[in-house]
Amino acid sequence: MNLGLGKALMLVEKHHVYSTPSYPQLHEIVLQEGLLVKFFSFNGGIKGVYCCSLDGIELLTLQNGLGETELKHILAYGLAFHCLGSAPAHIKVMRDPPQNRFDDDVENFASVLLVPPRVRLDYGRITPGEISLRARISRSLAKRRINIARRFLV
Repeated sequence: MNLGLGKALMLVEKHHVYSTPSYPQLHEIVLQEGLLVKFFSFNGGIKGVYCCSLDGIELLTLQNGLGETELKHILAYGLAFHCLGSAPAHIKVMRDPPQNRFDDDVENFASVLLVPPRVRLDYGRITPGEISLRARISRSLAKRRINIARRFLV
């Protein structure tokens, strides 16, 4: 099991996330973990910026006007950066598939947080599209969650 999965499972237990969290629930978890959240109108493909100042202030700035599916994904993504100890002033364009091992850990973290183990979706019979609709997450994240469930049994 990788670092992203382990940290996500710890957070799921800490905050008693037993069903797929709504945007307001996820936002509250992010705030309780000490991450500030603000909105801004970015240009281009940037959907979120995570910054950690040298004095320890951590901020996740989200693109204005995003739908619930994207907001949940980016909140979970930003929380992963926060929990996995990303370097100060890290900026991420949030639209491409994972480019490296850290991004892969972050995506794993997000998928487990947004579809926690206790949801007990029948991964053998349910499609990524159905998980996507039920959990209000992207199909790619739903597919990743199915793969994690099959590989690690969580």
